[in-house]
Amino acid sequence: MTRPARVTRPALAMLTLIAGCGGSIHGGSSAVERPVGEDLLALLPSGADAVIDVEVAQLDGWPTARRLLTLLPEEGRAQLAQLGDDPLAQIQALAVAVHKAGTPDVGTTMVARGALDWDRLRAALTGAVEGEYHGATIVDGNTESMARITPTVFAFGSRVAVRRVCDVARKDDEGLRTAAVDKALRDALGRAPTAKLGRPAIMAAIVPTPPLREKLRTEKWQSAADLDWAAVSLAIGDGFDVGLIAAAHGPFEADSLTKLMKTRAVELKTQATVRLLGLVPFVEPFIVIAKEKEIHVAYRLTGVRVDQLVTRLEQMQGLGTRKAARP
Repeated sequence: MTRPARVTRPALAMLTLIAGCGGSIHGGSSAVERPVGEDLLALLPSGADAVIDVEVAQLDGWPTARRLLTLLPEEGRAQLAQLGDDPLAQIQALAVAVHKAGTPDVGTTMVARGALDWDRLRAALTGAVEGEYHGATIVDGNTESMARITPTVFAFGSRVAVRRVCDVARKDDEGLRTAAVDKALRDALGRAPTAKLGRPAIMAAIVPTPPLREKLRTEKWQSAADLDWAAVSLAIGDGFDVGLIAAAHGPFEADSLTKLMKTRAVELKTQATVRLLGLVPFVEPFIVIAKEKEIHVAYRLTGVRVDQLVTRLEQMQGLGTRKAARP
């Protein structure tokens, strides 16, 4: 049986896009059927441990997004270049599922909607062999695959994952929207904070699996390992708002974790490096409270603060580049 790709290059590029830029899971089994590709989450194969839903069109209209992209490492910018000359303008939306989190076989399945250059994508795939699967154009590389589901809908992942997306699109397989195995993840995404107007640009959720919990404990992230689920949103406009809701095992655990996060925030503000770089104002907006067994986190920066922060990061990057260039 073919091993799933660890993290495909197109998937990594799009994940880099998300990271560089920084509710509810709409509908369900009873929702009105929509055209293929209008609801990208519906195309993701079942069995995911985490999901990310991005409305890239919002990021395209946020000037800060492009400034943040220039701060990415050279490798990240090169990976994004494979998607097009201006990925933010060419991609309207994308959905990502993470499978087998915490294991050596962790992989991502990505579905994107937009005006992507198929020939450019194919040229970037090592060992590309083109074929057809259930009406979709498939390209298999040495370690990854991609498919063109419709002229504007594309899938990226392992050979198996990409074909599963094709099957879900044809209703020959269950996807994230309807599979019973994904109910906990759907419920978690349904708790992601919503925006005041419209929907947040980015919404994500995770339900930690036993392998992931063990990995988190090994890496000294015990508090995160004990969460039942977590959901996060990023809303943009005049600045940005980050909201997170996570569920602990009970009220005592939620209160303990809340106190720990508050303590860490205070400690961060007193660190010499943070104070020297003038980053204290960017730590202060962090707010965390416990509500029964849940932890609610809010972080907001105004447009002025965002501009100051990005300018500071640009200055730091420029300083690092000049130091690296010295003989």
